[in-house]
Amino acid sequence: MNHDLRQLVNGYLDGVLTEEQEGELNAWVKAAPENAAAFADMVRFHDRLHNVMRIQTTNATPNEPQANPAPTREARLRRYWRRGALVSGLVALAAVVFVAVWSSNPPQASAATELDRLIERADEGRDRSYRIRTLDAAPEQPGERRPPIDEATLHVRQPDQYVLVRKFPDGRLFVTGSDGEKSWSVPPVGAGAVRVSGDPLRFRGPVPGHQHGVPFADLRSDLVQLRDAYVVSPLGQDAAGNRGLLAVKKSAAYRGPNRVELWYDAATGVIHRMVFAGMPKARGGPDSVAIELLEQRELGNDFFRHPAHHAADRRVIEED
Repeated sequence: MNHDLRQLVNGYLDGVLTEEQEGELNAWVKAAPENAAAFADMVRFHDRLHNVMRIQTTNATPNEPQANPAPTREARLRRYWRRGALVSGLVALAAVVFVAVWSSNPPQASAATELDRLIERADEGRDRSYRIRTLDAAPEQPGERRPPIDEATLHVRQPDQYVLVRKFPDGRLFVTGSDGEKSWSVPPVGAGAVRVSGDPLRFRGPVPGHQHGVPFADLRSDLVQLRDAYVVSPLGQDAAGNRGLLAVKKSAAYRGPNRVELWYDAATGVIHRMVFAGMPKARGGPDSVAIELLEQRELGNDFFRHPAHHAADRRVIEED
């Protein structure tokens, strides 16, 4: 950011910009994701510095009576020295705060680099099993034919094989999946035939985010979409030491949840948790969903084919 733009941002934070200057700043922020990230960094720094200065000023300057006699020359010198020391201390403290903020919130370029690295490693590693939890305050209401997604299990083999196991309140299982070439649906016994489709996306609707453009079962596709359609910024580390990224949708014209959190092991690139928030409600389902890693192990090739999930005598319909 050049000097003039920094002045615009500072003026905005101080509330002294003209309408023309506000328009100029708004155009710059919208021009590129890195501009929006730089603006957000300065706002966060300004807020934290403002709070620190308010606290330090309150602690360092005691309340004085409304009316005081004229201070002596010696008292004026002591007051001047005290204020100068306070200002110097705040400047030093501001430098520390700035370093802390910058360290915990690296530049936008760092987040983009991390995302590219995760995309490169998306197809690596063993099969992974995730638990799905809804984060909505009100529980999801399952239908007669649609089990809830809460507490479901998602097994994934990259790039495009998955098995999603959902459970009705009475314990019956509804299993959908894909072996990478065909998708399939196995309803509970007595609820219909097993269906198989040549369209690998045919039964992926229940997978969190799919109907909204983020099919978690294809991790590489997810990450590429985050890179292209979202503004990505760092989130620091969680209690387990996993590194976080926050992706905020650039425009309502893009499909997908409004916000995605992604937490991963920086050394291995394994994603331990993803949170989809603000998903469109046109087709029902929860507003916010978390997907958390349970384990990594080889599941075998047959696991991603429908015969592994139903009895041999079940009726099977090939749709196309």
